[in-house]
Amino acid sequence: RYTEASLVKELEKKEIGRPSTYASIISTIIDRGYVYERGRALIPSWLAFSVIKLLETKFPKYVDYEFTAHMENGLDRIAGGKDTGKNWLTRFYFGSGDGAARSEDEAHAGLQQQVAQLGEIDARAINTIEIGDGLQVRVGRYGPYLEDVKHLDDDGNPRRASLPDTLAPDELTVEVGHDLIENHSGGPRALGVDPVSGGTVEVRNGRFGPYVALVVPETADSKTDVSAESKPKRGSKAKKAAAERPKMASLFKTMKPESLTLEDALKLLSLPRVVGSYEEVNAETGEMQTVTVQANNGRYGPYLTKTGDDGKSDTRSLGSEDEIFTVDVDKAKELFAQPKYGRGRGRGAAKPPLRDLGTDPETQKHVTIKSGFYGEYITDGETNRTLPKQYDAATIDPAEAFRLLAEKRAQGPSKRGRGRKAGKKGTTTKSASRKTAKTPKVSAAEKARADRRANVRELADKGWANTRIAKEIGSTPATVKADVAWLTEHEGYSRPSVVPAR
Repeated sequence: RYTEASLVKELEKKEIGRPSTYASIISTIIDRGYVYERGRALIPSWLAFSVIKLLETKFPKYVDYEFTAHMENGLDRIAGGKDTGKNWLTRFYFGSGDGAARSEDEAHAGLQQQVAQLGEIDARAINTIEIGDGLQVRVGRYGPYLEDVKHLDDDGNPRRASLPDTLAPDELTVEVGHDLIENHSGGPRALGVDPVSGGTVEVRNGRFGPYVALVVPETADSKTDVSAESKPKRGSKAKKAAAERPKMASLFKTMKPESLTLEDALKLLSLPRVVGSYEEVNAETGEMQTVTVQANNGRYGPYLTKTGDDGKSDTRSLGSEDEIFTVDVDKAKELFAQPKYGRGRGRGAAKPPLRDLGTDPETQKHVTIKSGFYGEYITDGETNRTLPKQYDAATIDPAEAFRLLAEKRAQGPSKRGRGRKAGKKGTTTKSASRKTAKTPKVSAAEKARADRRANVRELADKGWANTRIAKEIGSTPATVKADVAWLTEHEGYSRPSVVPAR
């Protein structure tokens, strides 16, 4: 396996790239998913095997090491003034010697011949990597998976199993492959019968992980005879497919398909769970309304949903998946009374860290793992480093996290936008005078904003709703809501309860 340092040495040895391009080469193969980092090692992905197979079988000349090195030498000659870019591209496009094209038409004909010689590309063959003993890796639309074409299932189809992200290609031996097929082949396992519907409850493996499904037996009433119709109605196939689709629910992170019971599966299939209802004042209209709270599990974890009579809803995250079945109305009221975690400045309280890693012995700074808009990341308050996908926030060793931060610090600050900042520093006296001339206008706007916030605060103290305040001061409810949030954050304002309008 290569590290970044050993890969650069190999590029130098084969005369591929130059010192100024090594960093961009490594960044490109990582960003495109051809390799991923595990510690200091660069692990090739199965996607890379498929891409290389396509290039080597269809474009062998252009991925040959000698061609790449020759092209690099040509670029060096251009940089050194010994050749021109136009002449080099002309030779590349038209060729040289006796077989060179003498016009654009001949060049186009030559290119068309090269493309015609490619023939039809067999996508299945390109995306198939042989392992041995009938095992092969297939790179599909939703990622790589393992297929056994020698030992078929009861229906005569190849047996399949998903490949774990933590399994490197050189670790997938024939023995490991057979173990994956035998224990994780993804075939449905019947857990029992649902006492309400009489349907079969199964646990399955999908591309997004294990899940349970309720397969309801088909009844005579559900069968539709369309043989008498000469032409099916538009959308009838989609409706039929939707009707035949079983009810499904993903397993909790703490659950294992092997030990899942029928009782656990039925609880999952019963979601969303209705927690209860209670009365509260609508902050916009000032009127009393009944809200219904439901608990469910979603893509980003367990959460509560509060829906009012007007159809508008609000959500709050739960601390664990087990709380979905234990949270009550009082706890739900408490959660919805707290500010919602927001993505922007002034929209809510700061989201707590996912994990505390302690003090970095090198910088003596406190290091934590947080969840941001673009995913989980490691931070010491000054340097941020995205958590690589091969690591888990709950299990990564603190020493490894400290090392990742050290690598990020060694790269230095990002150069993005430096040119624009340099241009701003070189402003002339004339532009500075224009900026000074605009200052009174900004101050006037700030004064008007401060006056409006003072009016909002005065009316909010009287228990007025946002809609009523906006109508009184000639603004909008959204602006009033933003002003209250600003007063809460910057002036410690605590708004009293809204008094229902009479």
